[in-house]
Amino acid sequence: MMSSGDDRDKSRSEELIDEQKSAQGIQKDQDVTQISLSNRGLSRLVDLSQYKKLNYLWLNGNQLRTIDALGENYRLSELYLQDNELVNIKGAMTRLTNLKILMLQNNQLARLEETITEFKYMQALETLNLSKNPLAQDSEYRYYTIFHVPSLKLLDRREYCPRVNILKIAGSSTYWVECVGFFSGQGGSNWLARYVA
Repeated sequence: MMSSGDDRDKSRSEELIDEQKSAQGIQKDQDVTQISLSNRGLSRLVDLSQYKKLNYLWLNGNQLRTIDALGENYRLSELYLQDNELVNIKGAMTRLTNLKILMLQNNQLARLEETITEFKYMQALETLNLSKNPLAQDSEYRYYTIFHVPSLKLLDRREYCPRVNILKIAGSSTYWVECVGFFSGQGGSNWLARYVA
């Protein structure tokens, strides 16, 4: 059940989008390529599926707890959701296969596997930031993320240079998958991840 505050937020987000369209001289929804709804105190959004050519979306600095307005925005290449109150993104991003940049830092995402599963089909995803979420405290967080999102080049603002080795264990059907990567940045730390598949 949606509260009147949720209805207000949806109406407010619609008004803000209309203002942006007007300021940019855009008449048709199909011509909208970017929307900025940053720092507006929104807890809910209007459905954005009518913006078929949307490439860039700024929703950072709001009070969003869930995202359910992006199901049809296949062209999105950059999505900024940092500094919200997101607790769950399950089912919200699986269709966003063209994303290259996804900023989710400083939210309340706690379920590592569930969250990373959302990125399964994002083969273009190069930049991901999940820092300052409870899931980033998991000791396997970096390993798990780089293993399951092999296209990453930047994780939590640290460059990642991957090398993957897949070795078959003699006399069995088991494979040893070794992901060796280097994260540059403060301290220049090396990271090594190994998973048996």
